[in-house]
Amino acid sequence: MRRFTLSYHYFTQRDTRNHLELFLDVADEAPLETWRLFRGQGQTRTDGRKRFVAAPEHRRVYLDFSGNVSAGRGKLRIVRRGFFVDQRTRMSVARTAQDVHPSANRRTENVTPNSILVTL
Repeated sequence: MRRFTLSYHYFTQRDTRNHLELFLDVADEAPLETWRLFRGQGQTRTDGRKRFVAAPEHRRVYLDFSGNVSAGRGKLRIVRRGFFVDQRTRMSVARTAQDVHPSANRRTENVTPNSILVTL
């Protein structure tokens, strides 16, 4: 199953570096695909979704990590976690790559290489 964790990366109150981070487990044992949303960025659309932007991959430990980040890089607090369906591959959380229809659209209009729309 594919897991996700939505975390709040907090530095200090009203710090412009504060942001949400979305960690996606897209492949077994691979680093986490990571997406960020800073305050004022990716404003809510009429359909209620927000646009997150791509960030560098993170270690898998961040799926379950909450606490101080090393070297004074703020704190992480888990906001939400669960399982997801990757609409880019149309792969269900309970399916394998062999279950996906070969003609399935690999990318939807909701996803671009450097951003993703998320319903919170």
